[in-house]
Amino acid sequence: MEANIYWPSGLIQNLNSLEIGAYYTVIENEVPVPGIVFGTTTSTTSSALEPSPIVVYPNPSSGQFVVECADTGDFKPSLIRLYDQSSRLLLEAYFDCQRNNLIDLGTDLATRPQLLHIELIGNGCSTIKRVIVY
Repeated sequence: MEANIYWPSGLIQNLNSLEIGAYYTVIENEVPVPGIVFGTTTSTTSSALEPSPIVVYPNPSSGQFVVECADTGDFKPSLIRLYDQSSRLLLEAYFDCQRNNLIDLGTDLATRPQLLHIELIGNGCSTIKRVIVY
């Protein structure tokens, strides 16, 4: 894999022959070192983003939207929480990943444009999705 790093100094550093999924420590204008060198900032490279198994649609929404699960592997969400931008809990309900879950905010919560955070919880794990309400 090939990558370019645009450093704040203005240097553009071209990195060649990087292994996808491997960790590297990259220092400005030096050869990348495989692995993690402690005391430095680290990141990873990836050839593509993995599609999320959880989909929210339509997004943006007028106040009604569906939360749908595809194959989530070992993560089986069983609880859904909906928060506003102030982290105020608006909704908490059981969640069935085997069906499409229609969320209807009603007229009270869908009266103003806002960004809402959807937290899905299960198996000791959680994930956050976002939906825009207009």
